[in-house]
Amino acid sequence: MAIIDTLHQAKFVDEFQKINKENFSYDGLKTLFQYLDNLSDDIGEHIEFDPIALCCEFSEYSLEEFNNDYGCELSSFDELDETGISHHILQRKRIEIIDFFNDRSITEEKVLVHNG
Repeated sequence: MAIIDTLHQAKFVDEFQKINKENFSYDGLKTLFQYLDNLSDDIGEHIEFDPIALCCEFSEYSLEEFNNDYGCELSSFDELDETGISHHILQRKRIEIIDFFNDRSITEEKVLVHNG
């Protein structure tokens, strides 16, 4: 038996930041929440709130971090859609692009990826 607590976006972000402030920006956590909320609806199952597991399963990258970690030389994330690089990188590294978002605290575009 399990006890389930429904987390809305604000509580998800707050609870996550209490446990781990280092892995995701505020806007990254909002993006992650939306993805998990949609996934839960799509599969018809609850998703366990486990910040440690989520930190292992998902990553947030700036363009520079993405280029460094995946050996790319992209000048913007738009190039992931405009070139064949996207498919090659994603297959080779077993990652899935979840969404792009703007981190308003530093006015920088970032990407949220699922580490397969």
